[in-house]
Amino acid sequence: HAPTMFRAAARRVGLRKRPPSKIIAELRLPRSRRMHPNQGRGPLSDWDSARTKLGWCANYVVHFGNMCALVAANQTDMLHLRALMMAATACGITFNLLQPRPLWVPAAWGFVFIFSHGYQIYTLLKERQHILLTPQEQEAYAKAFMPYNFTPRQFVDIMRKSSSRWCSFKRGEWIQKQGDASPEIHYVMQGEVVVTDTDDDDDGQHILLKVEPGRGGWLGELFSPNVTGGNSELDRISYRCAADSCQTMALCRKTLRGALMLNPRIKEAAIRAEVDDLSAKMDAARAQSPLLTLETMTRVAIADHVLDSSEKELLSRFKVSHNISDEEFRATLEKHGWSVEEFDAGVKKNNKPWWEIY
Repeated sequence: HAPTMFRAAARRVGLRKRPPSKIIAELRLPRSRRMHPNQGRGPLSDWDSARTKLGWCANYVVHFGNMCALVAANQTDMLHLRALMMAATACGITFNLLQPRPLWVPAAWGFVFIFSHGYQIYTLLKERQHILLTPQEQEAYAKAFMPYNFTPRQFVDIMRKSSSRWCSFKRGEWIQKQGDASPEIHYVMQGEVVVTDTDDDDDGQHILLKVEPGRGGWLGELFSPNVTGGNSELDRISYRCAADSCQTMALCRKTLRGALMLNPRIKEAAIRAEVDDLSAKMDAARAQSPLLTLETMTRVAIADHVLDSSEKELLSRFKVSHNISDEEFRATLEKHGWSVEEFDAGVKKNNKPWWEIY
């Protein structure tokens, strides 16, 4: 088997047609001092010469690359992680190319990984670049997007792709009526919007919730990851302006969903925004429920412009049992055209018809 062993050894060190004694002597030398594959067959190319001279540092390069990968694995910032992984991959490519026989396939895959990391770094830098916003956009970003880790670039892209527009409404105007098509979702920027389960134009409607700017300011469902296609608003509720003037930001539902599904970071931010919006609405509903009930009771009690002793006692007991403050009680009476003095007297001084009051 000796000839076979010598031929195998010759292949490993790149030797051709050499006496066995010289092959054995060559194998006993360190790798960096062994004869180059091209040696004995003419002058070395520039690439082979450079690889021979730098072969001694291959191990140091791979150690440095592994250290970069280890540091990258413990990074929380994606930009730092990507940059360190690019450095580790570059070290891996260098190690593969400095071998006595260059490993071209692993080196080629390394270049693919470098280009992939480079594209992601470009995306991250684009998202973090400074963006100029109008005063309205700054307010909308600060209230509805920034608390959930949307970047300014992501906010601008969402506004552009969802065909955003600013809408104004006066007291009593409908933002959305029950049963109507709702291609847009609104966010309350100014004023107060009431959520009702009817689309009647009188003031006797059943108020489910009052929505104000800030947390819980979306009129409808912002994002649902389990819904395919554009989000569609339920037909069971209506939205109506309850202040002297209301301003909303309107976004197209179908294109908004596509913008929020653009990449995992935007999707996670959208889920956080939706969860916080629902939580805020639940908190507001618990806080507003006694006041809304008091408004309904007051509206029924003063329908004949007279409060008897039993009606006043019922309203007073409800106020005390639900910890409604004097200011909130006074505001409820004034909303229906009554003062605290008239409530105590049980009679409305200027008996206007009910259709002039409501």
